[in-house]
Amino acid sequence: MKNYGGAVFSNSTSFKEQRQHLEASFKKDITPEYCTKVYEHVQKIEEKYWNTDLIIDDEIEIEDDEFSQF
Repeated sequence: MKNYGGAVFSNSTSFKEQRQHLEASFKKDITPEYCTKVYEHVQKIEEKYWNTDLIIDDEIEIEDDEFSQF
């Protein structure tokens, strides 16, 4: 969609024309299969970041426990 928009849009293209091209691109490129792939990809990335966050939280908690003895 990005490449399609970049090939069609220019400074002389009106907003109405840009919107029509954008809607056409959505109809052409944004399929249920594409949305499923995007969703799955985002889920994997979020899971990675959540796991990293939990590891960091555990490390901070361990450090806090070590320093609380003093």
